[in-house]
Amino acid sequence: MFRSIKSKLIIFIFVILAFTTIVNLVATNFIIDDAQKDAAADSIVRAEQVITALVESQKFNLKNYSQIASAQPLLTMVLEDNDFSSAQGMAQGYQEDFNLAVVDIADPYGTVLAQVNPGFSGREKDMWENLFQAAQQGRSTTSMMVRNNQLTLSHFSPIGSPDAPMGILTMGTLWDNAFAAYIKSLTKTDISFIVGQQVVGSSLNSTEQLGLLREIQPQIGQTGGGRSLFHYTESDLFRITSVKDFQGKVLGYLVIQLSLQDANRVQQNIHNLLLVIGIAILILAIFFAYIASNKLTRPMRLLQQNADAIAQGNLDQEIETSRQDEVGKIAKSFATMRDSIRQQIKDLKTLNQTVQEQNQNLEYKVLERTTAIQDLLDNIGQGFLSFGQDYRIHKEYSKACTLFFGESIEQSDVLQLLFAEQESAVKEVLDLLFNGVGDLNLVGELLPKEISLNQRTLAVEYRWISSQSAQEKVMIILTDVTLRRQLEAQLAEDESTNELILKVAGDREGFLQLLKEVGQLFTRIFTLLKKEPKEINVNELFRYYHTLKGGAASFALKDVAESAHAIEFELEYIRKNQKPFTPALIRQITGKTQGLQQQLQQSLDTLGGLLSKEELQGESIKTYRIPENKIKELERVLDTAKGTLQLSNLEKAVYNLRKQPLGTLLKKYESTAQDLAQKLEKQVEVQLKGLEIEVDHEPLESLFSTLIHLVRNSVDHGIETPETRALLGKQEVGKLEIQAIQEADRLKLIIRDDGGGIDAEKIKQIALSKGLISEAEVETYTKEKLMKLIFTPGFSTKEKVTATSGRGVGLDAVQAAIDELGGQLDVISHLNQGSSFELTIPLT
Repeated sequence: MFRSIKSKLIIFIFVILAFTTIVNLVATNFIIDDAQKDAAADSIVRAEQVITALVESQKFNLKNYSQIASAQPLLTMVLEDNDFSSAQGMAQGYQEDFNLAVVDIADPYGTVLAQVNPGFSGREKDMWENLFQAAQQGRSTTSMMVRNNQLTLSHFSPIGSPDAPMGILTMGTLWDNAFAAYIKSLTKTDISFIVGQQVVGSSLNSTEQLGLLREIQPQIGQTGGGRSLFHYTESDLFRITSVKDFQGKVLGYLVIQLSLQDANRVQQNIHNLLLVIGIAILILAIFFAYIASNKLTRPMRLLQQNADAIAQGNLDQEIETSRQDEVGKIAKSFATMRDSIRQQIKDLKTLNQTVQEQNQNLEYKVLERTTAIQDLLDNIGQGFLSFGQDYRIHKEYSKACTLFFGESIEQSDVLQLLFAEQESAVKEVLDLLFNGVGDLNLVGELLPKEISLNQRTLAVEYRWISSQSAQEKVMIILTDVTLRRQLEAQLAEDESTNELILKVAGDREGFLQLLKEVGQLFTRIFTLLKKEPKEINVNELFRYYHTLKGGAASFALKDVAESAHAIEFELEYIRKNQKPFTPALIRQITGKTQGLQQQLQQSLDTLGGLLSKEELQGESIKTYRIPENKIKELERVLDTAKGTLQLSNLEKAVYNLRKQPLGTLLKKYESTAQDLAQKLEKQVEVQLKGLEIEVDHEPLESLFSTLIHLVRNSVDHGIETPETRALLGKQEVGKLEIQAIQEADRLKLIIRDDGGGIDAEKIKQIALSKGLISEAEVETYTKEKLMKLIFTPGFSTKEKVTATSGRGVGLDAVQAAIDELGGQLDVISHLNQGSSFELTIPLT
């Protein structure tokens, strides 16, 4: 039956391939099974790691929340008074603020003043008492508990001093369905918490929870001693772990469940695929065996076919000549004959090709000259395109245009392609050109010189192409200036950073004082924004932002100043009743203010090498010659001793320690005035007097934070430009004097300029136009009283609002600070001679 070599070869090859295929299939099946189990176990381990990290995070948060709440003086007062109502309110407040499930407040003897989510069984109450006893001894403890049949992570901490606690604070979070669902979202595994015979928290539905209990209940007893175990079923892999309290007692169980259904389905699909592949390999084995058998007779058949092809004139027919037998020798003879005939024909073709090449050479030279100009345009790096009065781009455009636009632009509308946002205005200008109304030199300035396209910045140039024999058209030249603009922006940012560093280095103390004032301003702003709209004093809120803007500008915090200025625009509409003050608008302003804080922090990050972290965060200890906290403690002792001893001299000596020279506060106004004058193209000479006078800075901080408005007001409104001063016969450089004078128990600050002065008549007209006073009232106003109107909220002599002035806020803020200190503000001004602002503040 199998006598021929061909049939024997087929059987031999088939048997070898079939055996190899079956062995590979079996081995692959075992490998897949092992890999599936390993992958499932790895997923469970990763889920355990995530749960461990979440629990540690909860412990850390509970500890921080407890420390924050325990340190509050109000809580200590509630415990001292045994005020159950206030304690319950604070407990509920902590629950809402920190998103807690459990909050207990108890006195030192175990009496519970307030509870959120109470409830204990006998055993859990014993453990609570043990934890409570540890907290009584000043130790903070975190432990798992069961409360209201719920697993709870609770933290016990003493309130007040650990050595003598005023009470005990307990805070805790639940391990419930929500917590299990959150873990599932992170790990893609189902999580269940079991206490006794009940599921107390799970990412499963109720039906799945019943099935879980039936499946793992026999396995729970095997987790004693803190061991964890794996449990496999056909469809799921379970990881069962004991949950213990701080004494090591088992409270319940954590079950991590990973479904194997998808993996089993994939495994079955792989098995089916391997079976199909095996069958295919067997079929291929039969096929290749048949092919191999044909290899013995194939050379003679091929040689016969080659001879027939050459006889028919196919001289490209390849002939196999590598064989060393008789068939190979015959094939070599056929190949020699074919090569001889082929060479003769090749010689004839070469002669014919020489003639054709000479003709083509002439055509090539013409084409080369035609494309030379196009190549030049393509490689110059600029985009060249043209269009006629139909605004359709011609087919001749440079290669750079394809790079800029990312596609072919032939016949595209140039207005929509380049000037989509200004299409109408650009078309009006170009229509004038095409209609012969004007030329490009006349109307070219009205066309855009730069556009943004596909994250590129392109400079645009225009050329008018006129021809008597062809249609008139406009050529546009596009140059990519993206990198140049980025470098310019980076240089501007670097210059701004350098200016900030120089300002801070030149007045370190002033900058730290500004940070403290800014922090207080933010606190006041957020306090106002938490109120209902009708309860918010818009003028007060406006003053805070204006003061913040002025302080930031004085130290070159330009981004912060610009953002504060933008918020002022929002509030301006509200002040003028042009926009209602709604809760939505409050949220919008709150968000922008938070962004303002982030901008400030980004600027402060650049000063890390110049100021310490504590200084930047406003946490550095304020010092005089001794730490301030010691001075305050000494003052407290002196207050207690009053009436029993004559300590007036000692009190005065202690108070004098708090005094610091005014120079550290006033020097920054010099650079503020110089910077603003440069910005306004003015020249000013600043003189500072009385810098050696010493006062207690702290009570005057609110005044000095607003004093910058008077300085900026003098430069902006008072000092004239050099040209105007020259016409008035004044020196081109204006003078600004800031003087401090101490008179007994009063401090007088004078800000005097030699500018244009205040026009009382103009103030009167503005006040009448704004409705600040009536026609009848104005007749009773003296010049001095008219001058006082400039401190009215919203009053400004500027007709146009700028980043510097025009809103009528700065002087209002100064007046508010003076009133708060119980001081007096007087204005003396003469037209074309200057103005003087005199501030008198009591120092007692």
